[in-house]
Amino acid sequence: MEAQREALFQRMLDNPADLDAAFAYAAISSKLGDFEGAITALERMLIFAPDLARVQLELGVLYYRLGAYATSRDYFQKAVSGDNVPDEVRASVARYLAEISSNEKRNKFSGSAFAGVKYQTNANAGPASSQININGI
Repeated sequence: MEAQREALFQRMLDNPADLDAAFAYAAISSKLGDFEGAITALERMLIFAPDLARVQLELGVLYYRLGAYATSRDYFQKAVSGDNVPDEVRASVARYLAEISSNEKRNKFSGSAFAGVKYQTNANAGPASSQININGI
């Protein structure tokens, strides 16, 4: 699968407008867990075809998997903003948006604590003698 991905990557470099190669590369990258690589390929596709709802849907899913919910929501909303969006796609997007809202509402609590102890026999670095000798005087 990795060799196929490398071949698709080379096809994308040779012909940046080959959207089929870019989509196949993104699909394989996603299966291999390289979400960032898949996102890069899909976002590059939007340069050549900015209104592809399927690409926006896939980007929404990938950003959701990364936990970037705000970006994911934006892509999901763009994916269903067109006129000819199938009902299954709308239902899928609605489920993802509901899950995003649920994840964002969860209370999160985190913190850290630090403690330390140090012993110093001469903390102020003062002289040991009560007399001070300045330049031999």
